[in-house]
Amino acid sequence: MDPRQKLSPRDVSQELGIPRTTVYDLLAAGLLPASKVSPRRIVIEREDLERYKAQAVIVPKAKQ
Repeated sequence: MDPRQKLSPRDVSQELGIPRTTVYDLLAAGLLPASKVSPRRIVIEREDLERYKAQAVIVPKAKQ
């Protein structure tokens, strides 16, 4: 696994099993670092995602 691998918010949402809007909330809160590489493109480095996963507790939504 390349720690410099760049991931999109969609990639991160799929890997974490959370909605993409939640990924954007994490980015806005500064909990998950990202780089804006163009006006419409945000990338998250694999290393930052792995660091987030190591310290975060992800609680899935309850089924209704």
